[in-house]
Amino acid sequence: MQVILIFILGVVLVVVVLALIFLATGIAGAPYVPSQKAQLHETFTRLYPLKSSDLLVDLGSGDGIVLACAAERGARAIGVELNPIMALLSRVRLRRNKKISIKCGNMYYYRLPAETTVVYAYANHFVIQKLYSHVQAEATHLGHRLYLISNAFDCRAVKPQKRSETHYLYRIEPARPKKK
Repeated sequence: MQVILIFILGVVLVVVVLALIFLATGIAGAPYVPSQKAQLHETFTRLYPLKSSDLLVDLGSGDGIVLACAAERGARAIGVELNPIMALLSRVRLRRNKKISIKCGNMYYYRLPAETTVVYAYANHFVIQKLYSHVQAEATHLGHRLYLISNAFDCRAVKPQKRSETHYLYRIEPARPKKK
């Protein structure tokens, strides 16, 4: 009887911990919502045609579907995921693909690699505004243009360069130094 009670308490504890992890990461950024593969193929064909020379960084990479679609087009891809469980699951799922790597961390503090060309994010209106500013700062730091693809939500203060049914493409230039 005690063994069964201990087992049940263990299961409840695991469920509570998992729920708290998902809740905390949802509050810190955006909750996990899977991207649709068909829409991604459309986006990476028409909106921003990915090439083998591209490095895509997915901020909030979730299950890694964006990374897999980017790699299918020959691009290298890095996922940054706050939720350690989602990061682990996507690492296991995508472990055989040498073009993909996944980092567990906060997207707001992630420094983009020098060869980054495009940043992808699926975030709400509030988060995408903050991410836009982060990507703009990174473009300035790197000294070259970056493209930001936002799924479902636009940066209200900035007009997209292109738009598809569900995605917005922003061309972000590095800030010019201020004249004295």
